[in-house]
Amino acid sequence: MKRGGLVLILLAAALAVVLGGCGSDSDTADSLTKAEYEKQAEVVCQGYESEREEVLGKALEKAGTTPNAKQKDEILLTVLATYENLTEELGDLGSPEGEEAKAEAMIESMEKAIDRAKANPESAFTSDLPFREANKEVEAMGLDNCVA
Repeated sequence: MKRGGLVLILLAAALAVVLGGCGSDSDTADSLTKAEYEKQAEVVCQGYESEREEVLGKALEKAGTTPNAKQKDEILLTVLATYENLTEELGDLGSPEGEEAKAEAMIESMEKAIDRAKANPESAFTSDLPFREANKEVEAMGLDNCVA
């Protein structure tokens, strides 16, 4: 076989491998049962809780007992990054069968909470107001350990 033909075959094989790995796994992610979803989400939520506590502890330690307004904003944005990760990871799980709209509403509500907290950091620092609706949606999905 000529060298050019061999190169084309190798390129075609490599392309098939690369393209075979592309695409969406949403069919598998979206076909979770409610129990499977809750189990996987619980793992995500536990990771979020641990990360949030660690990040918050370090930020408060750095700021001291009476953080000023700038430090409060920095603390909030640091902790909010963990909530953004949580939102993304829960969204990546897909939806439990028959509860697709409910799961989508939860993720959208969590994204809106992030936007509200960023727009008004003081309210997020002093209350759960920016997260209240998202927390209701999260609890409605049976994920009580994922509330902000």
